[in-house]
Amino acid sequence: NGEAMPIESLIELWEDMSFEEKEGWHTTVCERLKTDAESVIEYVIERLAEDGYEEMDVMLYDRLPTDAIDKLQAVLDELFDNSAADVYYPAERIEVE
Repeated sequence: NGEAMPIESLIELWEDMSFEEKEGWHTTVCERLKTDAESVIEYVIERLAEDGYEEMDVMLYDRLPTDAIDKLQAVLDELFDNSAADVYYPAERIEVE
């Protein structure tokens, strides 16, 4: 029905809900979205090359340290690996009797 709430809250409300209000609820599956370091580096290089010179993107890629992706990925994970990046998708429908 487009609403989401912790299961504990739904359990508290369940007995007082009408049959119609109970229909359409699903359990959820949580996925934590990740920021991909390789995509970030690609984006930054593309932006720099737009205002730069011919073949700038090639030169920037060639001069990246071999561990650049791993280093940036560690930073991105530290910054964004938290519950704010959680997305919930409907899973099993809760059967109403």
